[in-house]
Amino acid sequence: MEDSGDFLVWLHDEPTASPASDSPSTRLSVPATAVYRTWARGFGARLTTAQATSLAADPAVLDVVPDEPGRPAPYRRTTSSDRVADSYLVMLVPGTEPTNVVSELGVEPTGLYRISFSGFAARLTDRQLHRVRHSPVVTWVMDDITAGP
Repeated sequence: MEDSGDFLVWLHDEPTASPASDSPSTRLSVPATAVYRTWARGFGARLTTAQATSLAADPAVLDVVPDEPGRPAPYRRTTSSDRVADSYLVMLVPGTEPTNVVSELGVEPTGLYRISFSGFAARLTDRQLHRVRHSPVVTWVMDDITAGP
């Protein structure tokens, strides 16, 4: 059996909005069951060495590097003036129950999400943000912004 490991796959350009079935990992023939983390310019996946080498040769791929154990979830900062201070959106591994996660992390959510994605919104201190980003069930964190007119 070929060796496998966790790899981060970085893409050249930020993808445009597209259906979930046309995600970068799907377009690059990475099985959805192998993907454990996604962000705007890439994804993390459990791959064989041959798969990682093949992906590295794809023109859409900027780089493929081994993931490090304990690496924090990606954090996407916004420069928008609509940013809500100390408030974040947190996406979880699909199928993860957000109420269990906020309870385990000691976080008071301002919103829970279970339909479009599994996650929550919360006001977090720097220490809580650090703890959230290092949770193995968190795939990414981004600044919250106000929406609407």
